[in-house]
Amino acid sequence: MEYAGVIFLLVIGEKDSWPNKRRVYERYGLYDGLKDIGEIVKSEVGDKVQKMIRLLEELDSLRNQTKL
Repeated sequence: MEYAGVIFLLVIGEKDSWPNKRRVYERYGLYDGLKDIGEIVKSEVGDKVQKMIRLLEELDSLRNQTKL
């Protein structure tokens, strides 16, 4: 289950928020394989992922606007 989360982070381009786990995966030789899987997933559904990211950003913007 944890690998799915790592792949998700790689697909959305989030690389900086989990440096400790990344080092562990690199140490055990898992990072490159997970990164490859992330690239495959990204190539197949990258457009949907980008749409999801835009929607989340818009939601965040709307939420911030209502905090007036």
